[in-house]
Amino acid sequence: MVNHTKYLSFLIIILAALSFQSCGKDNSEESNKEEKEITPPQVVLPHVEIKTPKSAEIVSKTDWMEGASITITLPDGTKDYESNNLQIRGRGNTTWDYPKKPFALKLESKAEILGMPKHKRWVLLANWMDRTLMRNDVAFQIARQTELAWTPKGQFVELTLNGKHLGNYYLCEQIKIDKNRVNIREMSETDTEGDNLTGGYLMELDVYYDEVNKFHSSIKNLPYMFKEPDEETLQPEQYEYMKDFINEFEAKLYASDWLEKREYVNYINLESFVDYWFVFELSNNGEPTWPKSCYMYKDKSGKLTAGPVWDFDWGAFRPGNRFLNKEALYYDRLFKDPAFVTLVKNRWTKFKPKFDTIQAYIFTTAKMLNASAQTNIALWPIDNDVNGDETLSFEQAIDRMAGAYLGKLAWMDKQINNM
Repeated sequence: MVNHTKYLSFLIIILAALSFQSCGKDNSEESNKEEKEITPPQVVLPHVEIKTPKSAEIVSKTDWMEGASITITLPDGTKDYESNNLQIRGRGNTTWDYPKKPFALKLESKAEILGMPKHKRWVLLANWMDRTLMRNDVAFQIARQTELAWTPKGQFVELTLNGKHLGNYYLCEQIKIDKNRVNIREMSETDTEGDNLTGGYLMELDVYYDEVNKFHSSIKNLPYMFKEPDEETLQPEQYEYMKDFINEFEAKLYASDWLEKREYVNYINLESFVDYWFVFELSNNGEPTWPKSCYMYKDKSGKLTAGPVWDFDWGAFRPGNRFLNKEALYYDRLFKDPAFVTLVKNRWTKFKPKFDTIQAYIFTTAKMLNASAQTNIALWPIDNDVNGDETLSFEQAIDRMAGAYLGKLAWMDKQINNM
């Protein structure tokens, strides 16, 4: 497993031996005071150091700032990656308005980062509202126990920006079409007819509805947005093809004779929709009901496929035993198909032993993060209550997360077996 276990034993051994490199000093009195009061943790995580030109503040999530530098250092002092030609900007919708800012990174060329496969595009997730810091990472780990084709990999790091230590961040793969990520065909502007017109498309369903190219589906009124091809390359023929494909699929799924004919199965990858549903239910994440940050893709001559999963820092892993997403997206109809229910039951039996390993993963990862989390809590107090663990200690929040997961796992096991 690339994102943690490769480093874990190595990091624990050196925990007591190394201390965090100096984070530099800010010119303001307030920042100097904070640096004296909050000591960066001992080095148990990789250290990402970014410097913008003339220490300029990153104020936009749409415009790339060019000419920044980045150095990624492993806990033993080894340089993992270094460049003086980084582009950086803010990212996120709601999260960009929080005190602890998330960032998007664009490298000068594709590069392997912290053992993760080569690419130019990466994100630094702030996880400001998440007391455990782990909601995204644990959800991704659940997804990797299924047969979803690709799930983002990530690595916890300490971030220093322009000499100021900003605490714990999650350096993560961005969702992009690529042989190392969503491995489907990358379309060109000339793909406007025949089989080449059929894919690949990367779509996001999100009520923010803030991409340039977008449409609402004809029956479910779902907000589809084109992520790739993007606004610079998408052709009118490609737009119309994908819109028509979704509307034809919905027409088959919601037809009066849908269950008799089951023509809808020619349009979607049923296994992916089952596995996708497992991840959101096990993490108690109800965002598909909006929907928000829900991705689907379609390869050339392929079916609509659910995934990859994304965005679990808001409201996930709260205690509670009920199905949150049986009416979301297309599940309101799918669960009325006995063949789909049988598929759910069979895949649950297949993956349940793997889902049983998640509790151990939670505690192992928490042990690695403990020192970093304590410092992060001191740096970034949380003033909202979307997750319900904001007033807890890191250890208490981890126990609550593990308990919530185990409770939902046991409840789902009973419910699915009785379907």
